[in-house]
Amino acid sequence: MGTHKLLIEVGNRTVIEHLLNTLADAYGWAAIAVSCRPEDVALQHRLQRLGPLRLVIPNPAPVDMRASVEQLVESVGRAPEKPTVTGWMLIPADHPVVEPTVLQRLDEAHREHREGIVVPVHQG
Repeated sequence: MGTHKLLIEVGNRTVIEHLLNTLADAYGWAAIAVSCRPEDVALQHRLQRLGPLRLVIPNPAPVDMRASVEQLVESVGRAPEKPTVTGWMLIPADHPVVEPTVLQRLDEAHREHREGIVVPVHQG
């Protein structure tokens, strides 16, 4: 690809910008946290310019996605400004075409079924 996949331009924005703009459209910027590997300096700089979000840079870098998510959740849980959390939405950053309506429907389903895990599906 020649560059970090989250920094690839798709239309007039990078992949990560598409996702973060979708989150902003669906929810505003409140409580968005992004995990970024220590060596991804260009991505870190881009994220810092995009808006108010919590940038988590685990050190050492996580060995896999599960470890990355665990470190991200742990970091947010330790934050002094920790909000009251009723649920989490995990979205891999390389999904630039997720629609705000999908996120809103997931949120609505979560509100109806607080004890369960909500997973989006298409045509069953």
